[in-house]
Amino acid sequence: MSDTQDIDAVRSSSFDGVLAGVREIVAEVSDGPPTDETLRSLDSIALVELVVRLEEHFGLEIPDTSLNDAVFDSTDNLCVLLTKEMSKTD
Repeated sequence: MSDTQDIDAVRSSSFDGVLAGVREIVAEVSDGPPTDETLRSLDSIALVELVVRLEEHFGLEIPDTSLNDAVFDSTDNLCVLLTKEMSKTD
C-alpha cells in the first residue's frame, strides 16, 4: 500500500468515526432516525443543542462563522466541518 493509500485509509476511517458520532447525536437530539431529512428538520433550539453536544463529544469549539445552512443540509457536510475543525487542533 502506498503512502497516499495509507493516508486515504486513515482519513476514511476518521471520517467514518465522525459520521457515526454525528448520526448518534442527531438521533438523540431529534428523537428520530439520523438521516439528512431529520437533520434539515431540526428547529433552531435543536440545532443549538446539536452543536453543543457535537462540541462536547468531539472536544472542540466550532466557530459561529462556520455554521450555515449548507452545513446542516447533510450529515456528510457536518462531518466535513467537524473533520476540518479537528485537524486544526492536531
